[in-house]
Amino acid sequence: RNDLQCVSIEHKMGIKASPTCHMLFDSAQAEIIGEPGQGLKLMFEMMNHARLDVALQGVAHASRAGQIARAYAAERVQGGVAIDQHPDVQRMLDEIHMLALGARGLAHLAYVELIKADKPDLVELLTHLAKVYCSNAGVKAADLAMQVLGGYGYLQEYQVEQIYRDARICQIYEGANGIHELALVTRQLKKTTPYVELAEFLSADQSLEMGMDEEVEDLLAVHSMTSALEDPRAVAHEFSTLVAETILTYIWQKAELAASQHPEPSRIDRLTDRAYSKRYVALEQFKMAYPMDESAFVDPAQNETMELQKTFAKLRKDTLKSVLNRRTDPNAKFDSSKMKIPI
Repeated sequence: RNDLQCVSIEHKMGIKASPTCHMLFDSAQAEIIGEPGQGLKLMFEMMNHARLDVALQGVAHASRAGQIARAYAAERVQGGVAIDQHPDVQRMLDEIHMLALGARGLAHLAYVELIKADKPDLVELLTHLAKVYCSNAGVKAADLAMQVLGGYGYLQEYQVEQIYRDARICQIYEGANGIHELALVTRQLKKTTPYVELAEFLSADQSLEMGMDEEVEDLLAVHSMTSALEDPRAVAHEFSTLVAETILTYIWQKAELAASQHPEPSRIDRLTDRAYSKRYVALEQFKMAYPMDESAFVDPAQNETMELQKTFAKLRKDTLKSVLNRRTDPNAKFDSSKMKIPI
């Protein structure tokens, strides 16, 4: 009989309904499950499912935080009107709603591709992105909801502080978010296939009014630039953020098409404009983080460095232009030759 002991119960910041303990296995003998040598592969298959489950936790946290904040803001009167009429409060409520809906869409897309099971590399890419974005969305939404409620948000009575405490672990367990971002610029970047499949997916939908040609072109250029770095970890966070925001641009275009089915179509239109601007901001942040010292490249002696600098200069177009000036040509065709990504 194996000697197994529970040494202590941990006292955690959140998720207190889920007991966590310190287990001691004293000379315990394990029993193999499955075939020898397949354990690591099976463990990662299990963890990929768990990571999407964590993404859904982020969706739930963001959604619940939004429900509480909107209900409170609609009833709390200040200056003769409900505070949800105040511009700054409305800004925070919109941000929470945008985070919740965007996270829901990204998690849904990841699960659909998981169920289809015909593009495993794309599924792995979306899993990393969904885990990071959705868990961040849950924490950010809870933080904003607490601000909307003011001092009441800091009290246990209104439950927002519990959402924040429960959401915070999602950025840590099933792989810290920074580790997932590193995977996107190391193992995933070397494969190339995930990003090609993503670009093909984003370009294939003909129902979109604006299309995704500009976004895909930027994505592939950034992919090439990141691949050329000796140590791409330097831009892991900015790269992953840009990839996520590119996918979210696609998701929000789909949402815009279905806005009439929402109880508040004008809210969806407002959120969509805010969401589109996020990709431009992410692109600017990537450019600011990108090292231009020739020593940062894999082979500075080759002319590739100069070509990448030209690519970088091309991306220096005015990405802070108003979303009202977005290219809206529905007849624009995606050039498949852009799918040839140099490594």
